[in-house]
Amino acid sequence: AISLLGVYSYIVFGMSMLSVDKGKLYAGYGSMAQILLIVINFTLIKKVGIIIFPISYFISHFIAAIFMYSNYPYDKKPILKTFFKYIIFGTACVIISSYLFHSIPKIHFNTAFSQQIYSICISICISILILAFFGYIFRIGELMKFYSLIKNKIKR
Repeated sequence: AISLLGVYSYIVFGMSMLSVDKGKLYAGYGSMAQILLIVINFTLIKKVGIIIFPISYFISHFIAAIFMYSNYPYDKKPILKTFFKYIIFGTACVIISSYLFHSIPKIHFNTAFSQQIYSICISICISILILAFFGYIFRIGELMKFYSLIKNKIKR
């Protein structure tokens, strides 16, 4: 899970670099991240073990994201604000969904397949409700557009 934070920051700041026509810099830092990832894996695999792979993924991509952020030529506050808003949104959705999923009364079915279908349906419903709720609270742009589209369809 920690590696997701590194990759997410790499993508956000990389897209910021692309939006200001600094694609070559983005590509350079992307290559640097991959080289650093390989170096970390080769040097620490015997000392740390298999756990090094997600850690090195996080470290290499997060360092590349920091370099991209530092080379962004305009005001950095909006990017950081959006970055942390989405981090908090994602974390809140995962934590609340996990809690709700584990607190639902379990219904036992005759077959394992029926049990799995039930679990998948409940998971999807909980996830959709949590995403909609926190998307509205955090004013997530994509979800706000979706809400206004639904609102316009209902008015017709």
